Amino acid sequence: MAESKPKSKTRLPHQRINAKVRELLEAEEDSLTRGKRALAYFLKLVRETWREVQEKNCTLRASALAYKSLVSLVPIMAVIMALLSLSAFEAQREQVIDKALDFFVPVDAGASVRMSEPDQADPGRADPDQAAPGAPKAGGETAVERRVEIKNLVKDEIGKLRNGRGRWGRPASWCCCSSSSR
Repeated sequence: MAESKPKSKTRLPHQRINAKVRELLEAEEDSLTRGKRALAYFLKLVRETWREVQEKNCTLRASALAYKSLVSLVPIMAVIMALLSLSAFEAQREQVIDKALDFFVPVDAGASVRMSEPDQADPGRADPDQAAPGAPKAGGETAVERRVEIKNLVKDEIGKLRNGRGRWGRPASWCCCSSSSR
């Protein structure tokens, strides 16, 4: 019988890198060159930071914070819209809407730059006027035009709130929760 050679385990690239890093981290500092010592310190910092992130569930906490922040925007916007619909805030209404739009739809020196160019229109769409609601028109519209459109939509919604009508134009009493239907 022929002797079979023992199979040598070939190491994958990440295994070789792990071995080199482990070797670098376990080496005596005095035996390392200046560059390798700096690399060893950096790798130790990364390792300890990663351990703390894992131990304290930082990624889970960050995702929970992001979710809570996004979910809380809806009630905040509802309260702001309700407050703006009051006649006491009529004088400041324009200023508040402009400040909010400055934050969410900023327009600066490049205000004349088009949001979408005509040649970037969707070729698969049969009619360019059939654009999705809120999407820029196929001919392109400037950021200033889009801002004015959003401002008019907000004013319309505030007007509906002031007139006692909901989003779909129905009076507030149509809801099963209103006091007049009980």
